[in-house]
Amino acid sequence: MKRTNKIRAIVRAIALLFIIFTANCSWAYDFSDTNFSYNIISEMERTCSVAKAKDGLQGNVTIPEKVVSASDNTEYTVVSVGDGAFSGFTLIMSIKMPGTITSVGNKAFYNCYGISNLTLPGSVTTIGDSAFYSCSRIENLDIPGNVTHIGRGAFAMCINLEGITLPESVSSIADMMFLGCKALADIKIPESVTSIGDSAFIGCTALSTMSIPNSVTSIGTAAFRNCTALESVKLPENLAAIADSTFYSCTALRNVEIPHAVTTIGNWAFYDCRLGRLEIPESVVSIGDYAFHSSGLSGDLVIHETVKHIGTGAFSYTSISSVKWPETLTTISEEAFLFCRSLREVVIPNSVVSIGPDAFRECERLESITLPASLKSIGHGAFLFSGLRSIDIPASVREIGSSALSYCDNLSEIKIPESVKYIGQYAFAGNDKLESITFPGSAETIRKGTFFYCEGLKNVTIGEGVKNIEQEAFNNCESIENLKLPETLDSIGIMAFYKCRLPQNLIIPNSVTYIAPQAFAYWWGLKKLTLGRSLIKIEWDAFGGSDELDSVYCLAETPPEINETTFNSLLSYESPENFPCTLFVPIGSKSKYMADELWSKFFVNIVEIADDEFPTHIKTVTGGEKLSVNIDGNTIIVSGNGANRVEVYTIDGQLVYSGTQKNIGPLAKGIYIVKCGNKTNKISL
Repeated sequence: MKRTNKIRAIVRAIALLFIIFTANCSWAYDFSDTNFSYNIISEMERTCSVAKAKDGLQGNVTIPEKVVSASDNTEYTVVSVGDGAFSGFTLIMSIKMPGTITSVGNKAFYNCYGISNLTLPGSVTTIGDSAFYSCSRIENLDIPGNVTHIGRGAFAMCINLEGITLPESVSSIADMMFLGCKALADIKIPESVTSIGDSAFIGCTALSTMSIPNSVTSIGTAAFRNCTALESVKLPENLAAIADSTFYSCTALRNVEIPHAVTTIGNWAFYDCRLGRLEIPESVVSIGDYAFHSSGLSGDLVIHETVKHIGTGAFSYTSISSVKWPETLTTISEEAFLFCRSLREVVIPNSVVSIGPDAFRECERLESITLPASLKSIGHGAFLFSGLRSIDIPASVREIGSSALSYCDNLSEIKIPESVKYIGQYAFAGNDKLESITFPGSAETIRKGTFFYCEGLKNVTIGEGVKNIEQEAFNNCESIENLKLPETLDSIGIMAFYKCRLPQNLIIPNSVTYIAPQAFAYWWGLKKLTLGRSLIKIEWDAFGGSDELDSVYCLAETPPEINETTFNSLLSYESPENFPCTLFVPIGSKSKYMADELWSKFFVNIVEIADDEFPTHIKTVTGGEKLSVNIDGNTIIVSGNGANRVEVYTIDGQLVYSGTQKNIGPLAKGIYIVKCGNKTNKISL
């Protein structure tokens, strides 16, 4: 019994819910006739709305002016087409509305793409959101003079709508009102309109001109986006902002003038336009990200001192030829002038402290630039692939980013001050015409690929203070003639000097403890190698391919750990007796090297020498008479030496030349001691 009562209670609850549900459903209408269902609006005024057309309704449809409720025989006046009343009725060909209709609801004729003939009666005052969305056969439409409100997307996707007349009673063009109306070629915006909404005309690909009255003070985001035929726009005098993507991809837009009331130009505002020369008025204080990217902007660009913000890529991919950066800005933004291939002149004021990543990347006609004394950082890729021929980095700079000055085909001179504390990977890579470089000790590390494939690099000076040379730092620098490694150096990375044509004599400083795999592999021309006393480990193939090596000086009393291929080119000889390379070691350590399986494998001829006989130590150069020495550029010219041998040493005693030539050079900048017999001279290049 209890179970039966419980079931009955559940059934009653379900029935009650069903009654409540049906009472509130959109298909619970007040009354119906043959074609429509209606909802009563006012019993007092006897008014109603068309709530829903009956299933199967098609062809030419007339909405009645009066309708009688069959239940009580009451007559009502039809004053409204309700929300979604005809939504999806694709077989309706035409609609005739009575003069009593005052409002057309949201989505009233949504997706009625069969309607080709539509006349709105003069009584209409309100048109709802998406009211005629995708009524794709409507070609022309007059909006009655009493209409005061037209909702969002009211005529969106009416793809054959060619012309429309808006009355003076309308005060705004709502969001997406004409979105996708790709045939719309003629529209006159009345003086009563004060605002144009977001995406209002997006994709109206037939619009060629647009005159916006001065009454308009705001235009929404992407209002004219993808209006690909739009050539000319007259913007209103009182417009305060050009919003994000307003003219995005208006690929024919050539004629536009920015009003002097505009303070903000939004992100992507003129992306992919064809602007040509354009004046940015002094009223502008902010220019958004990619505002003029690929806009066709050309000529001389003047950015006034009023500007407080310029976004990422603001002028990228344009054809501007010169730019004057305002003193009000401290940063040249990321990608600001990326791919500006006509840019020749840039004036950077002393207020600028940073140049953003890729700021002048691929500016191939930018041959010179003066960097201000205020500059502290140069971002990664800032001048990558640019046309720079030389650059003088000011003493204020602390940081140079990765690839900042790489692959500049014409760059032959870079001056790096001691103020620089950080230089990123591949910072100067691929600069074929770069011949000389002094790397400051203040930076401490030469990072991966810093001078990768600088094939014309001849003179390399690495300042005292540098501790690490990372992998591929000088990879394929095949023209190096002069190289001085600092006494502060601790490690040399993988392939750091791979396939370099370096000097015949190489001295690894006493400070170095580790040489990585292939660090000096295939070093063409190496004949004399000196290894410092602190070396602990030399990895595989570190000096592989150095087949002209005839002497190795190792100052370490304990043999450093090596690999089976560390000196692999020395294994190409048929018998150990024919090995041309001699290993010189400190007195008392020969037995250790001979006992080492790998060292004795590479070197049969091991000779002990005194400490002062190693190339890193040299007697003090003194003498009686002074030698006659002149300088021509980076060449030393010796006279009065007769047939005597001339020796040239660096200030710290490294032999850089020995022979009978009178003209010695070119040499890297620095101080040298020139000796001939008992005559010496100290000179500075």
